[in-house]
Amino acid sequence: MSRAFARYSIAVLIGVGATLAWQSYGDDAMKMVRTEVPSLAWLLPVSTAKPPPDDQRSTAGAASSPQLERLELSLLIMRRSVDQLALMVEQLSAKQDQMAAKQDQM
Repeated sequence: MSRAFARYSIAVLIGVGATLAWQSYGDDAMKMVRTEVPSLAWLLPVSTAKPPPDDQRSTAGAASSPQLERLELSLLIMRRSVDQLALMVEQLSAKQDQMAAKQDQM
């Protein structure tokens, strides 16, 4: 009974620690995932950045170039993911056709 409780407690503590770490370092972790493992970037939310207040919107135009670069990178990652998905669908379709042909031969 005490071992089961200890295992359960450890699992809960790991979950709480992971949640707190994600809340503290979530933006940095998402940026790292997007740059290091672009194939997993589609799993992440689009943006967690808050819009700037009204007085800072005038300076947002000067920072549009990095924002455009990030958007371009996100679109490139999404395009690559869609291409990979299309290739997988084609492969599955070909395998399904092969299996149907083998069943017809039986």
